Amino acid sequence: MADVSGIAHASNMDPAPVLERKSKFIGQVLRGKLDVREIEDVGETALSYGEINALAAGDPLLLDKAQFDADLTRLRRLERAHDRSQDGLRWQVVSMADQRVGTERNATVLAEVLPRRRSTSADAFTMTVGTAVFDKRANAGRGLQQRPAELARDLGYQREVIAPIGMLAGLPIEAVATRRSSGIELTLRCTDVPYTAVELSVDTLRDDSLAVGLVARLENKINALDQRREELQQEAEHVAAEITRAQARIGSAFPHAGDLSAAKLRAADIEARLIEAATPRRQNSTLSEGHDHSPVAELVDGDVLRLQESDGVDGDRDWDLE
Repeated sequence: MADVSGIAHASNMDPAPVLERKSKFIGQVLRGKLDVREIEDVGETALSYGEINALAAGDPLLLDKAQFDADLTRLRRLERAHDRSQDGLRWQVVSMADQRVGTERNATVLAEVLPRRRSTSADAFTMTVGTAVFDKRANAGRGLQQRPAELARDLGYQREVIAPIGMLAGLPIEAVATRRSSGIELTLRCTDVPYTAVELSVDTLRDDSLAVGLVARLENKINALDQRREELQQEAEHVAAEITRAQARIGSAFPHAGDLSAAKLRAADIEARLIEAATPRRQNSTLSEGHDHSPVAELVDGDVLRLQESDGVDGDRDWDLE
């Protein structure tokens, strides 16, 4: 019988609080936060279970508390989002400031390089590879193919090797051999000039028909430096404007701060009223459990008084002391 009564007691338990706790836990797990040790009030699903529990209890104060808790949770969630937005703006300002510095530095380098650049169009083409000077792109390309191949062969156990190749359009050219997990990576570029790198493949170095294309790729990179400088200047201006806008938003107050304060006061007031309403019930329950209203033996001044029930003259019940 003890087991049966225990099963009956378990089956009569209110499932709403259990569902509320489970939904809060599931909501917290789905958020992916691993730095907390408690189940927080999160998610509209958890709040709806709280409201269902309040409705089932039939207590208006409980329903008010569920509604106020929902408002408070929503406002606190908005406050956390506002705080995260402020942190994101601060990080954004720092990141964009670094980006602006790099962009302006590259634009300055290109501004210094452009006056030294020489035209290579038509008959003005000339290129130096090692000590040889070429006026034909095909011949310059074949000479250009040999040097990176030698550099890759001599790399050995070194991680990276950089060696000068020659001159093109008045700018020094260098080759870079870098050891990667997938193999050796070869690059041609103008020395200390950004946005001029040309990556090479093994087929490019072995196929003579690709020699002219190799030189043309380098020329295209050099001839595009004017446009690249203008793009860098525009990018720097855009980043500066974004930094100004972000800085203007940093430190802005939470727009719903007044509503959040009012919600906290309402929730505290409801909590206090619930505690006040529950206190008399607990006291009455304690008194009813500790006091027996039936005729029992009581000790008065060390003597035992016994009450005996009898019928009175008028038919009412009387209690006589023995």
